[in-house]
Amino acid sequence: MEQIFKGTVVGDKTGTPARQAADVINGNFALVDSRITALENPDAVLKKGNIDTDGLNVHVDELAFEWRISQMEFTENPEYNVTLDAATDGYHRKDVLLGNNTGGYNIFKGNEDATSATEPNLFPVGTIKLGVIDVYGATITGSTPVDLSAYATKDYVDEGLSTKLDASAYNDRFKGKYTSLGALETAYPTANAGDYAQVDSGSGSDVINYNYDIEDGWIEGGSGSSATNTDALPEGSIHLYFEAARVLATVLSGISFATGGAIVSTDTVLQAFGKIQKQINDILTTLNGKLTANLPITGATKTKVTYDANGLVTGGADATTADIADSTDKRYVTDTQLTKVNAIDQAVSATEKATWNAGDMTTNTAQTVSGLKTFLNGMLGLRNSANTFTNLFSVITTATRTWTWPDKSGTIAMTSDIVAQLNGTVNKLVKFGTTTTGTDSRITDTGTYLGIDVINTPLKDITLGNQSTKSVGIEDSESIFPGRDLIVTAGRTVNFIISSILTVLDATNRNYLGSFPGLNGDVFFCTQTGLFKQTGGTGALALYATTGLSGAYITGGCVTPSGDVYVCTQLGTSPGINKQTGGTGSFSLQLAIPAVRSMCCTPNGDVYFSNGSTNSTGGSIGDIYRRTGGVGSFVALGVTARDYHIAAAPNNDVYAAVRGGSIYRIASGTNTLTDLLTTLRTWSSISVSPNGDIYAAVYNGDIYKSSVGSAFLATGQTTRTYEALSVNINYTLYAGGSGNAFFMNTFSAGFPNLDGGTYKAKAGTGKGTGKSRYEFYTGQKTVSGTDMQLDTLRAYFDENGFFVYLTPPVYANDAAADADVNLPSGAYYKVTGSRVLYQKP
Repeated sequence: MEQIFKGTVVGDKTGTPARQAADVINGNFALVDSRITALENPDAVLKKGNIDTDGLNVHVDELAFEWRISQMEFTENPEYNVTLDAATDGYHRKDVLLGNNTGGYNIFKGNEDATSATEPNLFPVGTIKLGVIDVYGATITGSTPVDLSAYATKDYVDEGLSTKLDASAYNDRFKGKYTSLGALETAYPTANAGDYAQVDSGSGSDVINYNYDIEDGWIEGGSGSSATNTDALPEGSIHLYFEAARVLATVLSGISFATGGAIVSTDTVLQAFGKIQKQINDILTTLNGKLTANLPITGATKTKVTYDANGLVTGGADATTADIADSTDKRYVTDTQLTKVNAIDQAVSATEKATWNAGDMTTNTAQTVSGLKTFLNGMLGLRNSANTFTNLFSVITTATRTWTWPDKSGTIAMTSDIVAQLNGTVNKLVKFGTTTTGTDSRITDTGTYLGIDVINTPLKDITLGNQSTKSVGIEDSESIFPGRDLIVTAGRTVNFIISSILTVLDATNRNYLGSFPGLNGDVFFCTQTGLFKQTGGTGALALYATTGLSGAYITGGCVTPSGDVYVCTQLGTSPGINKQTGGTGSFSLQLAIPAVRSMCCTPNGDVYFSNGSTNSTGGSIGDIYRRTGGVGSFVALGVTARDYHIAAAPNNDVYAAVRGGSIYRIASGTNTLTDLLTTLRTWSSISVSPNGDIYAAVYNGDIYKSSVGSAFLATGQTTRTYEALSVNINYTLYAGGSGNAFFMNTFSAGFPNLDGGTYKAKAGTGKGTGKSRYEFYTGQKTVSGTDMQLDTLRAYFDENGFFVYLTPPVYANDAAADADVNLPSGAYYKVTGSRVLYQKP
């Protein structure tokens, strides 16, 4: 490409003349045009139509949209009808209508969100976005076709040009030349302010200029030559005429090629030429980086393809066996070998051949098979007793299974046969009404409360029906056995761990990607769709306020001692590190960086994060970064690039578990990794408890624990993915992965001075002046050793709160009470003539 020389200094007239420069530019444009013609047109939407919706149904008319993909234009597109999947009730979703490289349509389903859905921005290769469809629950709430301005099509440009001014409409203010003022006033007795004309009385007279004034009419505005145009005026030595030849020959002194971009009305000619040349230079730089196409080849379908070092196809041919490499158990038979096989076949008799396919199982003799025989699915058939149908076994297992038959004769039943015998009511427990059928029992189970003989829905853990007086107790013992004790206790607290196995916290399958502790016993769980929180270490997980959270696919986070909440996202419009100041309000983006793996906050306020991958089988690796004191920039520690999961310890140390590697310690405020020499495992998450114990989980494995300075030992948990792991200030271990969320107490001694459960016995409340009593009964001794004792009311509390002791023994005096061996120490009694209760020492 030829360059334009702009001269050595401004005004030295040594640069390329204008006409020659124009030729250079035209030549460069011709070269660019030839290069651009050889380029393939980009993908674009050429025409847009309407996206009609009804309920969850989507309809696109025939020929409504046109598009181009990989230089192929699709203009004859058919009618399209599809029914979208409903979103979860109360959730939003944005689905995208795509055109594909076969001239058809596709729907790309977006992610759901409880507040507002985010439009997907990554689509399959060979498709182009045509519009967006908004879904809320089981209804489409709107649809928006794509904006054609993003593609600058001819229709879009023509529409823009139609709004520009027409230069022919501009007004000519010069009213002409006249021989006298009277002639001018006759021709234009009135005019517009700013109009002007000339008066020239003849040869030798100066031309007088007149301007029109609204109040005074035509007034003299000066005099000059009698020339009526520049052709009649001689050219001076400084102010030269603007001639086409002179303009074309003007050199472009001072031209600059540093700035490109669009030419605007305020640009000078030099600036315009400089922008054009800059654009040409940039285009050529881009074009020079493109591959040169190979020579055309004949189109065909071939099994052998030849390509060059750039991956471009250079030819095709029909593959032969010589092109395919020999491999184990898939050998070629040569003509010589085939001749030998035929010779063997001819040499073997038909009788001998008949035994080749017989194997060790025959169809007409009883045999005991001692070797394993494998039948493909649907290849084991049993005939019915009438020999009219063949019944096949179909097995759909995904792993090797062993089925054990019961040691008895009988008829195999289907699950539907069993259900058909059960006749019941929803929430009623079924009992056997006969020996073979089920019917309702007296017990109702709502999943939350149990009821016995209830008419209404039970609202207590155990609710008895109100149709009659109810009694709860132990059944009577036979006459040769004593009655059994009935013990009812309130809950107690212990100083040991009752269960060392994880318990389900939340059974919702959310694909948990990370977890971190907060203040005051709070714990957070990170998911693909949002951040969830359990407040104070109790209750269920609830969606946390994430207003302003940039990105999606939350993989980790932490909370600083001052209450700032950090989370890291991997996808979305701007993935990276987000912060919620003081745990309230919106999140703000702190650092835009993709593929952040995990985060932690130390007690001294430092904030750490590691960048890596969410790939559960391993993936990209990176460094660990620190923001000292929670302010300023995140600075890389410069450690060896690995796939780190990190957690903070109470002493401000940081532990880093490497997926597929060991576990390391970073001493507080340092940049050095110390290898703890653990077994190399697929570590997927790590956390440190308030007492310094370290918990680390293995993907598709167990959770391991290391007390300070000891080896990591398995805790014996069920094998799970365990991408999320954290320990809160209550020493509760939380875990999650591609399934449920779990928790487990890890503090054996527990907290001091905890209350036991209060035993509360309640009498039924009445109305108005009605009674409400709590009564105490025991049996009354009898003389005979085999006579049954009678229930005797001993005392009661009444509806006024009074305690009434009905049966205190009465003695003549204290001495008589002390002498009665049947009155136990500590018992209360009365003395004749006194209303005072006394207690025996």
